[in-house]
Amino acid sequence: MKKQFRILALVLALSMVLMTGCGKKTYTTAEEWYSSNPAASAFMTAMVEAEDESGNMTFGISGNTVVYGLTMDEAVFGQDAETDAALKEYFDAAFDQETATYQQIITELSEACGIAASELSVRIEIFNPGETTPGYTKTFTAQ
Repeated sequence: MKKQFRILALVLALSMVLMTGCGKKTYTTAEEWYSSNPAASAFMTAMVEAEDESGNMTFGISGNTVVYGLTMDEAVFGQDAETDAALKEYFDAAFDQETATYQQIITELSEACGIAASELSVRIEIFNPGETTPGYTKTFTAQ
């Protein structure tokens, strides 16, 4: 559960960056906005490093999707179907409580980039150690 709160802290940090705005320029993708805004990328990199000394968290923007990644300390996915279903239920419940926060990020990113909120999303990916395919994924879109 502590790791989910770390992800939420990063979400809130991005929200603070977005509230500062980016002027009147519009961008083709959110990724373009992020890569052309060194203050935002430096701030988010610093927040990831401050929140996670173990190096298990990542943040990025791919196309029009904000991606928060988390690598577990030990393998939890792929043990058996029942365990995977229980983990999915647990993570869904934890992240669903923050749906409004993720939707606010989408709204703020839309305003900062000049991209319709309907084209943006926030995705959370949770991995077993050493794996590149997430064991859990949750995507949030605009209302």
